[in-house]
This record gives sequence, C-alpha cells and structure tokens, in this order.
Amino acid sequence: MGIGNDETPQARERKIRLFWTIYSIERQTSVIMGHPTMLQLKDITVPLPQRRHDLDKDGFQRVDRLVAFTTLTMVMDEIVNAGPIEQSSTTTDWACSKLESWKQSLPAHLLSAQESSFRANAHLDIMYNMIWVNIGRGVILRLVRKQLHPVAADSRSPECDEMDLRSQKLAKRCAESATIIIDWISQLYSRNLLAKFSFTDFHTCSSAIIVLLLNAILRAPYHQLLPITRGIEALRFMADGSTLAMNALRLVERLQGAVYKTTSVGSIDSILDQQQSSLAPLGQNLSQSVAPNPAGGVPYLAAASNTAPDIAPLDLNLFADLEPSLLGYSDQYLTLFGFDGFGSTLDPNFAM
Repeated sequence: MGIGNDETPQARERKIRLFWTIYSIERQTSVIMGHPTMLQLKDITVPLPQRRHDLDKDGFQRVDRLVAFTTLTMVMDEIVNAGPIEQSSTTTDWACSKLESWKQSLPAHLLSAQESSFRANAHLDIMYNMIWVNIGRGVILRLVRKQLHPVAADSRSPECDEMDLRSQKLAKRCAESATIIIDWISQLYSRNLLAKFSFTDFHTCSSAIIVLLLNAILRAPYHQLLPITRGIEALRFMADGSTLAMNALRLVERLQGAVYKTTSVGSIDSILDQQQSSLAPLGQNLSQSVAPNPAGGVPYLAAASNTAPDIAPLDLNLFADLEPSLLGYSDQYLTLFGFDGFGSTLDPNFAM
C-alpha cells in the first residue's frame, strides 16, 4: 500500500501523517484487544513522516512524536509476531535490544517534562512500557501458575531451567515497567491531565496494577505497596461515572484483597495509613516525590521502604473469590480490564 504522487508535497505529507496515525492507533488497539492486524508491515510502502517547515511552523515536536510512536508500533508488531520471546535466548535478546534501541534513539524534547507537552510525552513512554508489560505479563501469569501448581522436579529439563531464568528476568522488567506506568498516571492525575474516559489511561493503569499484584505473589518481600495504592486511587477517579470502568475497578480490588491476604499483608490498613500520612494527596504536584531514572530519564516514585512483610505459604485458593467474577465478563472486556490470560492461571489442568 502506498501514497499517490499526483498531488502537492504538502498534501502528500499530510496523507502520510494521517496514514501512520491511523495505522499506529489500529495496531496498538488490536494488540491490546487481541484482534488480527488489518495490514501487514511488509505490504506498506508509505514512507515515514518528514519534517516540513511549511507544515511545522510551531516546531517539530509533533511530527517527531508521530515518527517515534510509529516506529515504536513497528517494533511492537515485530515482537508480537515473534511469539513468546522467552522460549529462545536469541529471541529474548533481540526483542530487548529492539526496545532499548528505540528508547535510546528518542530526541531529548520527547523525554522532557515540560508542561506544554507533558501528557503527550507521558503517553509515549507509557506505550513503550506497556510493550514490556505485554511481553512479560504472560510470563508472570505462568510463573504464578507454577507457584500455585508446582511441577515435579524430576519432570524438569535443563532447557526448562534456562527458560525459567529468562522468564524471571522478563517478569522483573515487566514489573519495573508497570511501576513506571503507574508513576506516570499519578503524575497526570496530580497535574489534572488524567482523562476519565481515556482508553489508554484506564487500560494501562489497570494492567500495570494487575502486574504488580501478580508480582507480589512471586516476590512478596520486594512488593511495594505504594505504586498499587496510587494506581487504584487513579482508577477510582477514572471509574467515576462509568459502569464498565467501575466493574473493572471492583475486579482489581478483589484481586488486591486476595493477593494481600495470601501474602500475609494482614496489617494492610495500618501500612496504608502510614503511607497516606507521609505522602502528599494525589491532587497535589508530585514533582518533589519523583526522582529521575538513570536508565532513561523516566520518573519513578522512590518508595523502597514501603514493602510488604515476608511471604507466607501460598494459598492454593488464592483466586477462588475472583474466578466467579471473571466468568461474568466476555474475553473482550477482560482484555480491556487487563485480566486476559487469567484462565490459564486459574485452571490447574491448563497445558503449559
């Protein structure tokens, strides 16, 4: 698919920008909702957008951001088509390198926190971290399932051990990205830039909370309560006035209760009270609470002391209260909420 040449350079560039905008939104949404792609990259001959002084009189930030979002979508497409990347060390290294190279190639003005471009730049980094969440969330679900239903030691192979090691690393990176997403959402909330009915804001926040709750089952001693608390507060704000969003919030809160119970966070109320008394409300500017991430200039909340107690023996009925609620929603809604894939975790007979 290409763009015709029988038009002015300005009109051609506008069509190019429109095409890649539609392509990127369609692909991002399709991956999130599990839909097939409408157009394969190999069939596209349209060039990437270019800077033009006659179209970019206010500066090149918008076109640069469109190019960055488009190339990120292409990277996501390649990784998704590669399948579960943890099954091969070569594929894992390739996918991680692709994502990290994209981040390193960003111009400085797309990493800035200037008020005029804060939401747009935040969304770009949120979508980058959502790719890490998407490729690692399935890994975390499988690790949780293994912890709930352990495999006999004599049935394991060296290849399984190697894949487990890769899975652990991906799960850790996934949880780190989930924390970054919630930090961005908290910043948007504090600046009155969080949209109540934004698909991106709600889905990414809900998905990130779910990842951190699942990660708490795997690594309870390192489980940070603060990002989860912040994320749920933001979800409550976004869910106000929307029945569907409120249903998603209730599912997330049920998962939170189940995880906190099984990881022996018995004094959760007192822990959260201590946090709230030492933190500014979400409605205030959080810039004083945010430190730069040396890895990429992304903000994260410094909350190393807000950790849960040590892990207790895992309750095999962890999801018993949650399962009936999940069964009340279609796969499409569960995907929107960030709960897709939970069937394999709940079902002990599911083939790995």
